[in-house]
Amino acid sequence: MRYSRQFLRFERFIGEYFHQDCYANGDTNDEIVEEFIRSNWPYQCLGLRADIERFLHENANDVLDALNREFYLGAHPQPDNLSMANWLRAVASRLRESDSDK
Repeated sequence: MRYSRQFLRFERFIGEYFHQDCYANGDTNDEIVEEFIRSNWPYQCLGLRADIERFLHENANDVLDALNREFYLGAHPQPDNLSMANWLRAVASRLRESDSDK
């Protein structure tokens, strides 16, 4: 996978946690995000949140197309009943909440 210099933490999150087999064990998107939070330092969660928020700001018109164009993804998260943009906003919100959890 080629990592984007602009959104390195975001692309690593997608590539490492939402790879093509991420749902094989029945994990949900929320469980995968919680695993990221549990296994990373607060500064890494803060950096990911900043990347996601900047990515959303810069690609407000078509987030899914921008994900594929920027990161050359073979797989990406399958948000339940949410657009990709709204799901990413929810992830950023959960990362913000995790600051106060630790």
